[in-house]
Amino acid sequence: MYSFDNYEKVAKVGAMLKQAQSNEMLGDALYLYNLMDRNGYTHSLALNGSSEFVNETCDFLSYHGLNSTESLASTASSTDLLDFYKNFTTSSCAPTSTWNDDKMKCTSHHKTNLASCEFLYDYIADYGVFPKKPRSLCAKGCCISWSTSAGFDDTWAKKQLKVCLDWCLRYTGSCKLNDVVYEDTHLNFCVSNRGRGCH
Repeated sequence: MYSFDNYEKVAKVGAMLKQAQSNEMLGDALYLYNLMDRNGYTHSLALNGSSEFVNETCDFLSYHGLNSTESLASTASSTDLLDFYKNFTTSSCAPTSTWNDDKMKCTSHHKTNLASCEFLYDYIADYGVFPKKPRSLCAKGCCISWSTSAGFDDTWAKKQLKVCLDWCLRYTGSCKLNDVVYEDTHLNFCVSNRGRGCH
């Protein structure tokens, strides 16, 4: 993942994540992974009942077939994180609001904010050709990512981001454009608060 404005913090969080994984501290690793994935910004990962970290915890439990956060609480080293997991109730795992059609999906999952995405839109104006790897670029709390290697240019990227700004981000919080085409390459293009997960 590229970070235009927070590289040092993302690199530090990445090192902490590797350490947590090697020490089998699953509770720490879940939080650190999500922090790194959001360009190192904590505003959407507050340890309270209304943050996006609730959704990430729900997704983790669902994916692993768990009905409690006991295994996460027992492997959390921070008091705040431990309290979050101990007080977590699976009843807070409610579906998120979504608008979906064949070409575009707008959702409140992985919310970014309009101001950060407008900043990113302006920033990439003269970027030139995007590298094929990594498949994401982030600035502030907004990331664009894509599903396959494609060396597209800034004009094409701005056009996709503008569609998301106009149709999704003013109303929900994240956007996925399905099967957009750059030259002969078909790909999905995502705008959210994380640099991964665009499939």
